[in-house]
Amino acid sequence: MFEFGKGIPVKVTWPFFLVAALIGFLNSLNLIGTLFWIFVIFVSVLIHEYGHAVTSKFFGQKPRIELIAFGGLTYPEGPRISGFKEFLVILAGPLMSLSLSVLGFIIFSIPAVRSSPYAVYPFLFGFVNAFWTVVNLLPILPLDGGQLMRVICQGIFGFRGYAISAGLSIFFAASAVIGFFLIGQLFLGIIFLFMLFQGIEIFKQVRKMGDADFSEEIRKNLAQAELYESEHNIAEAEKLYRKIKDDSKEGYCFTKACESLAKMAHLKQDYKEAYSLLNPVSKQIGLESKKILVRASFEQKDYPLTIEMASLVFQEEPGALEAFLAAKAGVMVGENELAVQFLRVALDLGLDRSSIEDPAFEKIRFSSIFQKIILEK
Repeated sequence: MFEFGKGIPVKVTWPFFLVAALIGFLNSLNLIGTLFWIFVIFVSVLIHEYGHAVTSKFFGQKPRIELIAFGGLTYPEGPRISGFKEFLVILAGPLMSLSLSVLGFIIFSIPAVRSSPYAVYPFLFGFVNAFWTVVNLLPILPLDGGQLMRVICQGIFGFRGYAISAGLSIFFAASAVIGFFLIGQLFLGIIFLFMLFQGIEIFKQVRKMGDADFSEEIRKNLAQAELYESEHNIAEAEKLYRKIKDDSKEGYCFTKACESLAKMAHLKQDYKEAYSLLNPVSKQIGLESKKILVRASFEQKDYPLTIEMASLVFQEEPGALEAFLAAKAGVMVGENELAVQFLRVALDLGLDRSSIEDPAFEKIRFSSIFQKIILEK
């Protein structure tokens, strides 16, 4: 890895050159051709990313560039810009690639160059950039064409436009995969299959997000609240988390604030507060919050939710306490066989056998299925 550039920092990772070398060797099968392809890919990707970065900096942001295994990324850090300006930042990259393509073909068209044995090099330089420009403008995330489609959809439909563009991206990527495989272009088919999976992940993430997640102020408040929490400044962290919760109403930041506040409530054994915070976002929370909700829902007598959340916890990290609470909840809702199954699992996970004397099991204590547990060693 090496870095250069002060106004616009550029970081180049070694996997970038390895992939470029592999592409070059597969296309040339010789050292000179491989080195040429590395040069073409490096210059083409770098100038493309500079197109994004320079435009971003013109609009007051602080961009940085990173060249990775399969291309480049420009991170436009700083203040959020309008949709129209973002559209121009995204479009600047393909325009620079198109300019490189025109430059390559102009050099190739010079008679002295065209008649020389090296004419193939400017031609390939122009062709590669032309081909990449066309591919990159396909409406598929995370390509620039997909990003342009996202900006347009958001301009028309608001935040919902992000989800719409992600759905369209999945459709176009799947179509490209099928099309390339059908015509025997396996390499391109695999690349677009990778983009299809990326599009699906983006769609999953977008579904959890809300308008507030794009607010610079809310994101800064969330980062500051997390810093306060890491420094054990719980009072200040709680204030900020509540502000984030009130300001965002939905999305990732809202869920994160609810989870953090519920964790604080759980430490104070305020299960009613923890339940009220986590129940509305139970489908979006992480493992630790699911464990908290198992306990909080049981204390609030929401036994079906206790069983549901305990089952979800078990898919990730089986725990004796969650199984025990689910067992007691099963008795409360009349699911006796389920209760016994959870209790047996809890005992297998190390729960003290004296727990079977818990009064919650009085309703089923003399049933045959419960007696089997009593007789087990």
